[in-house]
Amino acid sequence: MKMRLDLSQSVYANSSNATAPGLRVEGGRLINDRPDSRMGIQRMSDARRMMKHDAKVQTYAEGYVRGERMEEMNKMMSSMMGGCGCGKPNCGCDE
Repeated sequence: MKMRLDLSQSVYANSSNATAPGLRVEGGRLINDRPDSRMGIQRMSDARRMMKHDAKVQTYAEGYVRGERMEEMNKMMSSMMGGCGCGKPNCGCDE
């Protein structure tokens, strides 16, 4: 003998447009209006991870800028000293 399922409390049976709470159909597409299901501690850990990543990217960016400044300073100093600007001692580039 088959057991019949009681679907009277089903979300799909009770809603007028056959969607779950927080979902709506608009233009034939299912739109999710449900709130975010993440807990507060998970949000905090994600925020912390993003802050660490941003700090790391900022550190790399500062290092790159510092390297470019040093390169410009070396070129300026070598041109003031009478060098060719390639950075190699006694290279003979000007000859």
